Amino acid sequence: MRQAISERPIEYLSIPCVAAFVGISTNWMGVNMLFYPIEYLGVDWYRPDKNCPYGIFGWQGVVPARTEKMASRLVDIVTKDLLSLKEAFSHIEPRKLAGLLSSPVEEAVRRESGEWWAYVLKPVLPF
Repeated sequence: MRQAISERPIEYLSIPCVAAFVGISTNWMGVNMLFYPIEYLGVDWYRPDKNCPYGIFGWQGVVPARTEKMASRLVDIVTKDLLSLKEAFSHIEPRKLAGLLSSPVEEAVRRESGEWWAYVLKPVLPF
């Protein structure tokens, strides 16, 4: 065995190098397939459902395809096990929150219902 290795060292040294290259490239490809592409890439001809990352002629990253499901699970876990809504809202200052929300609410009213309603509701909105 030692004689075979000493006669052809390049061949025996290339085995771990090739194996390392194959391992690194498949791991890199796997991680990229988890996160990219963010939008479905390909022909959306047949896709079992919206949360499915693959179709017949296309692909979307697994994480972006299942964003809604993962987000709802995360909210459930956080609100049930880690933090109650009462605890979360007890740390929010009402006046500060009202100040942050008043401008977007006024813009939404103006956009959805018109100038007149924005003018009527302006005195009622805080700040």
